[in-house]
Amino acid sequence: MKRVTGIGGIFFKAKDAPALLAWYQRHLGIDVQECGGTAFNWTVKVVRSFNDAFAPFQAQSTHLVPIASPLWAQRLRFRDTLRNNAALAAEYAELKLQLAHQFPLDREAYTDGKTAFVQRVISHV
Repeated sequence: MKRVTGIGGIFFKAKDAPALLAWYQRHLGIDVQECGGTAFNWTVKVVRSFNDAFAPFQAQSTHLVPIASPLWAQRLRFRDTLRNNAALAAEYAELKLQLAHQFPLDREAYTDGKTAFVQRVISHV
């Protein structure tokens, strides 16, 4: 079974984001913070802690990555290449584990450490 190894957060559009956040707070007990969302902290295999955002935003907000943009297409190519190449997917998983051990508290360095691999994969598709 495939499993999620990480997400950057859950962001989505809502016609009335403040009302929706109030509903989540009232019915699900989600601690809505001043930023207009919340953060869930969790740990996987005690390798590294993660902090994921959960924040609905107004329907007229700009997409974080516009659909059909070059960046959107690049991210889809990377995802699809890993889905179709088990060896590359395993190499990427191993790299992420190494980086998690190397940079347990430095999310930026962890992310930067993946850049060369991502560039290598997308340059060959």
